[in-house]
Amino acid sequence: MAEKRVETIMKAAIFDVDGLLVNSEPTHREASRISFAEYGVNRDDLPIEVASKVVGLTIKESVRVMLEALDASDKFDEIFKRRQEVFLDLIREKAELMPGALHALQLCKSKGLKVAAASSGTKEFLELVFTKFDINDYFEVITSADDVINSKPDPQIFLITAKKLRVRPVDCVVFEDADNGVAAAKAAGMKCIAINSPFTTKQKLDKADIVRTSLEEITEKDVL
Repeated sequence: MAEKRVETIMKAAIFDVDGLLVNSEPTHREASRISFAEYGVNRDDLPIEVASKVVGLTIKESVRVMLEALDASDKFDEIFKRRQEVFLDLIREKAELMPGALHALQLCKSKGLKVAAASSGTKEFLELVFTKFDINDYFEVITSADDVINSKPDPQIFLITAKKLRVRPVDCVVFEDADNGVAAAKAAGMKCIAINSPFTTKQKLDKADIVRTSLEEITEKDVL
């Protein structure tokens, strides 16, 4: 597997959360299926190319794109509100950490890297999962969709996070699982490790510096 190495010692690690640290993609699909159906919309009619396109977008943007594709944009406000309620309930009940999540976090901390989260998820979602899995103490900085105007693939969320950490973008390594996230990290001038997990919708991830199939495979060489 080809790797494009960056000759810089990293000072910070920035983790996506939704689908990267937390196995939430099945929960997203179920929440959409349930909430859409309550308003007479069949989520399973969504074209596969649209399902792939929304990975890495904010929840609001992904729901908007899906409803446009399903010709149900007029129901956006009601469906989005209901979907958020269903999603958080399902996260409380069913969500699990991805394999290797703790390994990657612990490795970065043990190497002296500042650790941050930069997620397209809402602040409410991040607070819920960090409390549920008792991982809040790993993070010096947390940036959510609520903190940015432009979502991935725009680099804004990563640039804001680097500024909060007081490090240069070039000194950051980003962990991502989506093409939109990889594009955002590279546009920010950061090194990017992509996880091509069997648990999530397949992405190309070909712009990443390193591609692994699980966070369990992350090594010291990868993060530094």
